[in-house]
Amino acid sequence: MLSWILFALEAVKLLLGWGKQREENRIQETIKKNKELKAEIAGKKVDKIYDEEEARINEKWNQAKTVKDKFGAIGDRYRNKRKRRKLLDKGDNT
Repeated sequence: MLSWILFALEAVKLLLGWGKQREENRIQETIKKNKELKAEIAGKKVDKIYDEEEARINEKWNQAKTVKDKFGAIGDRYRNKRKRRKLLDKGDNT
């Protein structure tokens, strides 16, 4: 009889421990999803800024009359891409 009581107590401890572990796993999943959502939102904001800048640079390219102006637009495009990468990297670290 005593062994059955001890067995039942041990089973209850295991079940409570399993429930606790399951709750901790759920919390970790929630934290992971929140980080992914933050990175996705940051990426969308960066993409919007990048697209606006790219449209401005394309307009500058189309209006360029001289080779010097064309190279200026190419430099702007390069700086814009570098800025976008830097912002995306910063968003991943948050």
